[in-house]
Amino acid sequence: MAARLKGTKTSVQTALEKLRQIKAGHITLNSVKKPMLMVPGEENKVICRQLELSFPKIKRLQNM
Repeated sequence: MAARLKGTKTSVQTALEKLRQIKAGHITLNSVKKPMLMVPGEENKVICRQLELSFPKIKRLQNM
């Protein structure tokens, strides 16, 4: 992680704090359970790109 963040303004600790903010789960509306994913902030997207991680998509969460 440190190697991939080297040369950026993001520290490992900051990256971990931002990645912990990503939340996924299920929500029940009108008795229908649906997958839910927080809307990623720009910082989350940048960190995912720096770490060469793809941001999760709702399609992947349907089997949770």
